[in-house]
Amino acid sequence: MSGRMRVEILMFPRVADCASAKNSGQRVANNRSSGSIRKGRWHMFCQRVLHGLVSVVVMSAFVGSAAAGGWQVTYQTDFSSDPGWVTNNSDRYYWDSSNEEYYANMVNVNNGGYYAVHDVGHDGTSFRLEWDMILRGVGYAAGLRFGMFDSDHRSQPDGSTAHLTFYREDRGLLLGLESYYWAGDAGSDQSYPIQFSLDTWYRVMMEYDDSAHTLTAEIDERDGGQQHLVSLSIDNAGPFSADMRFLGSSNVRDGGFQVPGAEGLGGFDNVVFSIPEPTTLSLLVLGGLAVLTRRRK
Repeated sequence: MSGRMRVEILMFPRVADCASAKNSGQRVANNRSSGSIRKGRWHMFCQRVLHGLVSVVVMSAFVGSAAAGGWQVTYQTDFSSDPGWVTNNSDRYYWDSSNEEYYANMVNVNNGGYYAVHDVGHDGTSFRLEWDMILRGVGYAAGLRFGMFDSDHRSQPDGSTAHLTFYREDRGLLLGLESYYWAGDAGSDQSYPIQFSLDTWYRVMMEYDDSAHTLTAEIDERDGGQQHLVSLSIDNAGPFSADMRFLGSSNVRDGGFQVPGAEGLGGFDNVVFSIPEPTTLSLLVLGGLAVLTRRRK
């Protein structure tokens, strides 16, 4: 994940000119000549240009920070205790204390649906979401979904969401990576002909890069040597809405399903949410900006 920022400066003052302007600006209070006033204004212009350059460097430092600085975990749960997720159907979504996992029974409901989510306070920009997932039973045209959702928790084109679904259709048991966002556009990729197996735990790592507009997912078998199953990707994902801050499972939609009432039964475990970690350069620049701000005061 990387990005570039091009900055064109049409007129840039020399450092010596700024230093001279600073010394002259300090004498403005005692020298009211028009020349000194012009130098004082030149000093103010220099300060503004320097502050602008610092801001550009800060922005550039954060672009691609996921690759350069790694990831910072902001939320995780292994379900050894109740995670307190919010659901609108506690019979279909709940903490399974005996197995220390999150029970999920997703069902197709026309013009509605059920969800279980947790607000991680994100803003729809770059993220990494990891989780374990198992599907123990699934009807035709049904499945089990996990990912990121907006404040309406919709999982279809009328919402802003990025998610992975384990589902059954005519070609068998497949995986589908999908993204829908505020502009009404959509992206998708599916695992065909690669299929998953029932009663098997899988480890999923889903990443979104907001500078490249890519959404990727790596799916591996969790146990038995962590054998890689499939990689999925979308190269036109986002931009997502700023309220896409809820991780979890949802089948909420406006409209009908192919098979209303069809269900997917399974569970989730070991959920980890991360954001790009600031690079060393960005931290140094931010520190320098703080010093400059204090000196101006």
